[in-house]
Amino acid sequence: MNLIEGSFGPFRPSIQKTIPLWLAVFLKRRQRCTVVVPEWMVKEKLEEVLEREREDEQGFQPLPYHYFEMSELLFKEAKDDVVDLHLVREKLKDISSVRRNKLQVGLRKITASDPVEIANLCSVEIEFIRGFMRSALERFRRHDVAGEAAQARAAEAAQAAAAHARAGAQAKQA
Repeated sequence: MNLIEGSFGPFRPSIQKTIPLWLAVFLKRRQRCTVVVPEWMVKEKLEEVLEREREDEQGFQPLPYHYFEMSELLFKEAKDDVVDLHLVREKLKDISSVRRNKLQVGLRKITASDPVEIANLCSVEIEFIRGFMRSALERFRRHDVAGEAAQARAAEAAQAAAAHARAGAQAKQA
């Protein structure tokens, strides 16, 4: 198969080939292959990653950038090829939960004077941060708008008081 991404094949029964995930899913849907899950997605490897995630309170263990999306795709399309499917799924949920908790703690500690450097974030964690930042910036915007409205009301009240005082002074003169 000659494709834009490269040439793949020839494919022969019982011979393993390394191909892109999208092609493996394509062939799996047509019952043309079995999928060998990536090394990082094996139960024992995930247990190691989970243990290290729990031990290191600030750092993140390296995982593929799209580990969450890749695992969900394999759970959906190649579930019969994932050994210990339920355990692997649980370990990935646990890892994701630990990483999210670390992010929440880390985001609470952000100050203007202390920059935060985070390595090994994956797409799921970046999306979490994006949502947090979006809501935080929206709160700042609402606060600014409310502050500006309060300032405008105060300025109007001051102008009205000054006009009232001038009117009172003119009435005394008359």
